Amino acid sequence: CYNMQPRGGTMQDSIGNRLRRVRESLGITQEDVANTLGLTRNIIVNIENDYRSVKSEELYLFSRFYKISMEELITGKKGLNLKNEFFYKAFDELSDEDKEEVIKMVENKLNY
Repeated sequence: CYNMQPRGGTMQDSIGNRLRRVRESLGITQEDVANTLGLTRNIIVNIENDYRSVKSEELYLFSRFYKISMEELITGKKGLNLKNEFFYKAFDELSDEDKEEVIKMVENKLNY
């Protein structure tokens, strides 16, 4: 199990708080996460509120579902903000043709 609050840390930088921020940034409900991961909503609530530690296998499930490394969930160290990281990973999975289309859409938005 992973403790929610790191030594010398604050609840602000806990795993539970990071999981909540990721979920909220993606616009996903606790119920959606629970259903997808095979957990109860109560477990998600308790983890996000730091009432319960995250088991290793649950951390793996969260990591896969949110497409964020387990290390980032544990340490909070990241290179990009959560929305940018999600966009980057999603963009990387697109075909070359779809990437070109997205680039053109962004260019059009910037030139409005």
